[in-house]
Amino acid sequence: MNDLAEWGQIASTRFIPEASSVVTEVILGVSTKDPSVLITIQNLNDGTRRQIRAGRLARGAGGIELSPLHGWITFVRSPKAHVGLPTDDNELVAIRLKDGYERAVQRVTRPITLQGAASEVIGVVRVVSGTPARWALWDLETNRFEDKGSAAKLCLDASQNCVAWTEEGTLYALNLRMNIERRWILDEASDLLEMSWSSDGHSLGGILSRNNNIESRGKARPPDLEAFLEYDIWESNQCTVATLDQKIALPGAQLRIEKDDGLRFSVVPRDCDRSMFITVTSVKPPRKTDESTVRVWRSEDQRLPDERRAPSSSVLFWDAATRALRTIAEPGERLAGFPQHGRHALVYRDSSVTWMNAHQGLRVAENRDYFLIDLDSATTTSIATSLPVTISAGLSLAPRLSPNEEAVIYQDKQGDYVTYDLKTKQTRSVTRGLPTRFYWPENDPKDKWRPRDAEVASVLQGFSSDGKSMLLSDYYDVWSIPLDGSVATNLTKDGRAKAIRYERMLLDGEPIGLVPDKSCCVDLEAPIEFRAVDLNTGRTAVATYTKQIGLKIAVWKNLSIAAGFKDQRLGRFLFRGDAAGDEWYAVDQDWEKEIRTTDANPQRRRLDWIPEPRLIHYTTIRGQKLRAVLYLPPTNKGKPPYPAIISIYLKQTAYPAPFGPLTINLHDPIGPFGWLMRGYAVLLPDIQPVFNEAAEVALESVNAAVDAATATGFIDEQRLGIVGYSYGAYEALYIGTRSQRFKAVFGLAGVSDLWSDYGAMYHERPKAVIAESNQPFMKGPWWDNWKSMIEGSPLYHVTSIETPLLMAHGTEDKSIAFGQALEMFNSARRAGKRNVVLLEYRGQGHSFDEASIADMNTRVTEFFDFTVRGRTAPEWFVADESRSN
Repeated sequence: MNDLAEWGQIASTRFIPEASSVVTEVILGVSTKDPSVLITIQNLNDGTRRQIRAGRLARGAGGIELSPLHGWITFVRSPKAHVGLPTDDNELVAIRLKDGYERAVQRVTRPITLQGAASEVIGVVRVVSGTPARWALWDLETNRFEDKGSAAKLCLDASQNCVAWTEEGTLYALNLRMNIERRWILDEASDLLEMSWSSDGHSLGGILSRNNNIESRGKARPPDLEAFLEYDIWESNQCTVATLDQKIALPGAQLRIEKDDGLRFSVVPRDCDRSMFITVTSVKPPRKTDESTVRVWRSEDQRLPDERRAPSSSVLFWDAATRALRTIAEPGERLAGFPQHGRHALVYRDSSVTWMNAHQGLRVAENRDYFLIDLDSATTTSIATSLPVTISAGLSLAPRLSPNEEAVIYQDKQGDYVTYDLKTKQTRSVTRGLPTRFYWPENDPKDKWRPRDAEVASVLQGFSSDGKSMLLSDYYDVWSIPLDGSVATNLTKDGRAKAIRYERMLLDGEPIGLVPDKSCCVDLEAPIEFRAVDLNTGRTAVATYTKQIGLKIAVWKNLSIAAGFKDQRLGRFLFRGDAAGDEWYAVDQDWEKEIRTTDANPQRRRLDWIPEPRLIHYTTIRGQKLRAVLYLPPTNKGKPPYPAIISIYLKQTAYPAPFGPLTINLHDPIGPFGWLMRGYAVLLPDIQPVFNEAAEVALESVNAAVDAATATGFIDEQRLGIVGYSYGAYEALYIGTRSQRFKAVFGLAGVSDLWSDYGAMYHERPKAVIAESNQPFMKGPWWDNWKSMIEGSPLYHVTSIETPLLMAHGTEDKSIAFGQALEMFNSARRAGKRNVVLLEYRGQGHSFDEASIADMNTRVTEFFDFTVRGRTAPEWFVADESRSN
């Protein structure tokens, strides 16, 4: 217990398929300001392993990376990692995996992976004080370091064999595999504002700007955005110019745009040819104001003076086949993803609706008009108007093209999935009539609110390899649904009946539930693996579906299967799992017998003496069936029943199995680990909000969860405390005013008055949008719901406070104003409540710096030890009339 600085957290993992090895980066000393890193190299076949102390990695420079041929690992190390990214002090370290041999280069910002030909060559970006960024080639085997000079802009092709950069009007290109370097003189008055390689690495596209900086400051003409250039680099060495003339719709409807308008470009290549998409975005800088400036706020304006504005942009398409440049999305329109194949694109428009349509959260439905663009002719076809679209892939499916471009798929206003046939121009429902819904009942698409979280990573689980069917999740089972409306098939059969959640498993190292695209279509004639979660126990398994046999479930395990690979040579599977997701396992073809092949984090294994968390089921008084996770302290911290901390927010067990790793941090006033180390049990209950009654439901859910947890005999009914942060703090404050069941309540940065919070700003946007579509789950404006706002506000129950109440808030909080804490405190003080304390953290926002967190942790611990355990009252909490403020 005295060497907590040695306890670690997995920061990143790299799998090396050729060697069946895993390289794991473990952060040690997470309880200190200067964590060091331990890198473990583990062979999954023979079990050999080697550990390397890497020191402190530079913050913002990424984690460990593999060299092109996987013979070396590289990372950026800094002696001052805890204060940022000091470029003069950083060094790039390369360690050879076979023997641990180490090399280093000083003054490095970041490494760039380059494939090279047959050698281990990487690129290095270096910054020396007072000089522009420079880049170099570093051959790891020979230790040859070749400085390539300054680089105003630098880009790699998809294969990472070609690199291009600009320097003072000159464009350079280098092909490592062909060992060819070329250059072009643009001219002294030109610059490439943005550039990108085509998908095959043979051509380079960019936006040319002229007349930059050729006259004195204050008199220079604004730049002419003259052309889109395509260089055929390695074959003909020719340049094609597509002039940006008045037919091209640019933001502001002009070509000559001043630098102060904040024009931004991006060039996105396609996978199937040398065509490219060009986005032109005008981002105006913040208005310069001073204390004497008067700003006019007009109610009829779509945007308020402080409100965040969506940038105006256009999207152009460079057709490599016809050498034509076309506008496919004008200002006010957005591309629904860049199509990497085919001849169509989806565009949507949301500017025709009011400011209440502004997207504020993943559960918010945003009304959109969708159009189909023919990339050959730039002609448009209307697909759907005023379509409510929820951005989160786990809640619904945003409109998209099928991989074969025969149909557009989307969820309609009734919640059914429909297809628009590109040939017949007909729309048909493909899920209506099925004995299931592909949304939670609480998230009925006929309403605009989405109170329930997704609980799956994506409704769309893939397409069939012929593109004629899609795989959809109804949050339990996965269905194969033909796009032509023919008979659908439930592939997993029993998920809803047995409370099992299935998600397609990708055995290529990608995260489970990754939104599929054309590159990961499903062969319905071949075996399909699913990750299965038993919602009653939290156990997981792998289920394999075959058309001939159906679904076969492997042995259920207390492992969280996070990612997997197929070892083709040995005919087995390798996956990352266990409670923390840290270790790698090898299993046979039937997924029945697993062997742990790594010991990536021996420090974490010392947590084995913390009892396994328990999954508790409970039902609220209104019939909601929910779950909670109960963590128990180490056995050397006392005997049950334990004092308990109830940590609340919304749903906290959406991804059990078994409930994820504990964050090893003694100094987190909200996190479970510190409380467990102090002998408290920790209960994390689910709270499923109901509109206009979110606060009441929180109290009901917490009471039901505590009842169920108390029945286990592990927690002491007489020694309970509640903690919550942000929305959880709002729930905690409400519970503290409406119940005397708990000995103390701590709320960190929470709302106390729904009424005043409704009229506030959330950073640069009116909070009314959030209140009516997300937290705190109001059904409309206050004048239609004022009784609910009063009943659900902790402030208006302040006279009922009997429970000691501790609040903490930052004075510069832009999410929840510090005034919310002041309202609660001043009202409680006026009501004569002597057990309410406010911790004001000056200069802090909605998150806090390390010094503030350390101070807060000490005070919160002392607060609960006093109120819950009956220990000595801390001096800062006890009233002392003689003490000056």
